[in-house]
Amino acid sequence: MSSDQQDPFLNYTACHALVPGYTPSYGYVPSEGAGIAFVVIFSLMAIVHTGQAIWKREWWCLLFTIGAIGMLT
Repeated sequence: MSSDQQDPFLNYTACHALVPGYTPSYGYVPSEGAGIAFVVIFSLMAIVHTGQAIWKREWWCLLFTIGAIGMLT
């Protein structure tokens, strides 16, 4: 790419690459706010499904808890 052309993916002002000076593939820059929101949602769903499994004695609901924990790690 010549110096007079500018990469359109470098014009982000809200998010920054995790490694300074490194342009991420396909212009994807992860959002910290979205990451935090999904961690909270998955944690709440793990707690809800654990409570549902214990309350209704439907032990297969623990599979959802295991899946949520797996996504959080």
